[in-house]
Amino acid sequence: MGQSNPAARICVLYDVMNHLAIKGLFQPYAESEEKVVLDVLEGLELSPSLLLFDRGYPSYWLMYCLINRQTHFVMRVPSNANRTVKAFIESDLSDITVDIYPSYKSLAKLKQMGIWISQTTPLKIRYVKVMLDTGEVEVLATNLYDSSLYTIADLKKVYFMRWGIETFYGYVKEELQLGQFSGIRDICIRQDFAANLFLFNLQSLIEKQCEPYIEQVCKTRIYKYKVNKNISWASMKYGVVKLFLFRNTNSVLMELQHLFEKHLVPIRPGRKFPRARKGRPNCKNYTLTNYKRAL
Repeated sequence: MGQSNPAARICVLYDVMNHLAIKGLFQPYAESEEKVVLDVLEGLELSPSLLLFDRGYPSYWLMYCLINRQTHFVMRVPSNANRTVKAFIESDLSDITVDIYPSYKSLAKLKQMGIWISQTTPLKIRYVKVMLDTGEVEVLATNLYDSSLYTIADLKKVYFMRWGIETFYGYVKEELQLGQFSGIRDICIRQDFAANLFLFNLQSLIEKQCEPYIEQVCKTRIYKYKVNKNISWASMKYGVVKLFLFRNTNSVLMELQHLFEKHLVPIRPGRKFPRARKGRPNCKNYTLTNYKRAL
């Protein structure tokens, strides 16, 4: 006891278009990212959706499972993922569709899941190169094979939308202070996690209702504006309780909407902040941004 820091792994299926957390799991940190993502996707109908994955997820067995479920995906691939990717990066090509084959690790993983395939089982994957503003080249893997329908520019634009999940984690961990649990038992921690997802989704839905008002405000101002999320969390502190106590929930929601509309912040285009890698302080509770606790 006291020799290590307790940690857990969070995996959330996030709708980057509507800014909603569809489903989330709070798992032991020892669980791999690929294993957790299959647990999150279990029981969901995903055929009309496009899933976006960071470079920690690509593997033959995960892509095999997604393709068999008729689920479309775009994944960022590490530059040293396999020989095919290395050769593709060194070539002059920017778009290829090839067959890849399972490693022994993927075969073993699929075997554990009750899926038996041979080492010669091909998997059709499309690789594309995308150029970042910094000049760095990234490789994306997808099962959207039609290059005329899904161009490299389209895939780059779609993958960039994945940043929405990183913003979501920032809000939940920093502004909602997910790490400030109300108890130390497993049930308390899981309830706090579920409550944070509910609170985030409710705030997002109310913020959506503010859009007509914000559009009118923007007509007379230089910048476009948006709801100040950090203040909106504080506005919901007692409003959420009222939703479960009052019968007239519409009046509570309208009250929250008016509070959101009173606190707007400008959106300044072109603002970029270089990532600052800081050392972790030797203390129990800390945040990585300069936000005051809203709740």
